[in-house]
Parts: sequence; C-alpha cells; structure tokens
Amino acid sequence: PYVASPLISENRVYLVKSMGLISCLNTETGTPFYSGLRTGEKGEYFSSPILADGKLVICSNYGTVFIIKDREAFEILATNSLEEEIISTPAVSDNTLYIRSLHSLWAFKEHRTGAD
Repeated sequence: PYVASPLISENRVYLVKSMGLISCLNTETGTPFYSGLRTGEKGEYFSSPILADGKLVICSNYGTVFIIKDREAFEILATNSLEEEIISTPAVSDNTLYIRSLHSLWAFKEHRTGAD
C-alpha cells in the first residue's frame, strides 16, 4: 500500500491500497491467502486498517466503512456509508469504535445480545 499501514494478526498480514484492493499474506512465508480482492468501493484508502473484536475495520476516503472477518479467506461482514470523507485511522476504546470523518466524530458502541 502506498499510504495505509499494514496490519498483522496472528500469521496474517493485511495490505489495503487504492481502488479497494485487499491482500492477506502469510507472515512466515509471504504466500498469499488472497491477493488483490476488492471491497467494491473504488477510491483511495488513506486510513490504516485496525483490528477490533476479531474483525478488520477498513475505511475508504469516500466514507464507506467495511467490516471484514480476520481469517485466511476474504469475507466482508458489513458495509456502511457515513457519507463523509474519511482519511484518518479509526480507534477503539472501551468497546467503542471511533471514526473521524470530514465534519464528524462517530462513536459506535458494541452491543451484544444473549449470554456472551
């Protein structure tokens, strides 16, 4: 990637670059688990991916937030548009995901149901 920092989780390194291309490589061998798969959102990806509760959070500069499963197979769990430009890296504190967009600071509190 040319702006976003790589993310390492267990034996996987995730790389995100413009046009929504995501790759996941084995940290020991460099062998791709998957390479160049698309989020479906073109544009730039200036914010670095983060890991929260076993999921990757990836933001496009167009304001779309992708939640991707942290595993060796590519799976988008959710896609949400904040409809504002995002260029900063999200943060997590006390089970709350914070995302700064062009005009807003968003806070998404984890909500669990049942006996977790």
